[in-house]
Amino acid sequence: MQLSRVSLAFAAVASLGIATTSYGDILAYEGFNYQASSLNTANGGIGFSGAWVTNPNVPLSQTSLNYPSGTNLTPIGGSASSPGNGIANRNLSFTINNETEGTYYFSFLIQRSAPPNITSGVFVSGLQLQPHPGNGLARIDLGIGSDGFLRACIDGQPCNKPNYAIEEGVTYFVVARLDTAAGEDRLRVAFFNPSQQVPNSEPVWEIDRMLTLAESISTIAIRGGGSTAWDVDEIRITTTYAEATGAIPEPASLALVTGSALLILRRRSR
Repeated sequence: MQLSRVSLAFAAVASLGIATTSYGDILAYEGFNYQASSLNTANGGIGFSGAWVTNPNVPLSQTSLNYPSGTNLTPIGGSASSPGNGIANRNLSFTINNETEGTYYFSFLIQRSAPPNITSGVFVSGLQLQPHPGNGLARIDLGIGSDGFLRACIDGQPCNKPNYAIEEGVTYFVVARLDTAAGEDRLRVAFFNPSQQVPNSEPVWEIDRMLTLAESISTIAIRGGGSTAWDVDEIRITTTYAEATGAIPEPASLALVTGSALLILRRRSR
């Protein structure tokens, strides 16, 4: 059987270990691929310098949450699942420096299966970015508020949220971009429900705000409050939108990769 030039190109890409769906580095990933019943002391994933520390306990589920239809990512393992209040901290093996120019992407799956017992609109469950465990300074909160809205909150400042409420029992894909610079940082966030297509290029961000991080970020936390039932899964921290979302490269970028692969094939055949 004779292979086409395109087939040969993709074969070359695969043989060279070049990913055709993303670029850059995955800084941290947690898929909750554990057999234990508790997240406490769990030490899998990549990009961390220690195990999870929970207070109180955060249970683990053996069932993954699902990405929106058509997303080029596949969940592994289970998920962090809690019937009520709980928080888990984990140190990163790197630091997001608030005084250095940089771009970082965060993504995760979140679901709330029951309403909380408070209705004040405060942040209740989701992902937190912190300087160090348990320190609220410069904390960024991404998740679901007790009022039933997805939201992004900065400690000491009003929260931002889209103009629609969540559905209980529905998984949402949260994607955020953080641009850091000395004295001024920028946070952008988008939310996708199961029926929404995640675009291959950056979306129209639903939340876009300027902020000033008082400290660098070196810890993440997942938390729940208000005695609500929640699940979090598939946490990613990356340097590109494609690796945070599984977006397929634009045609020009893919042509560059396959073209390079064909050139290498020609050189190898001589």
